[in-house]
Amino acid sequence: MAAVKKHMHTLAIDITTELYEGDKHMKVLNLVIQINREWDEIDTSVVSYSIRDDVVSPEEALRSAVQDFIKSGTNESISALDYACGDFNWGDVMSSVPESYFINRGLTPLAEHESIDIFVRHDEVLDNRGGLHE
Repeated sequence: MAAVKKHMHTLAIDITTELYEGDKHMKVLNLVIQINREWDEIDTSVVSYSIRDDVVSPEEALRSAVQDFIKSGTNESISALDYACGDFNWGDVMSSVPESYFINRGLTPLAEHESIDIFVRHDEVLDNRGGLHE
């Protein structure tokens, strides 16, 4: 019998990003999802949303949008929840929840923006001179 590996999803929400369009200031929520696949393998995906001015708590808006979908009782939500077998997680959110749920909560997905991702390992040695330092 083959062992079934469970993937662990880690969520980070970064709302420190600020963009300017002309003279208009725009706050951006970066949803960072990490998937720990193996001992040393981590996949990361980032989804960015512009935050409407009246949104007080972006994390609450994000989580409320997900709950709106889960509780909607639509064919889409029932199908997604059945597929997840009681384990609906952030990976399922990204593949199942329509953008309209986020937009209704003041979070508009940013489909076209330039982003540069740099991945580093926590334990990467940056000072390779070796030995003790004085």
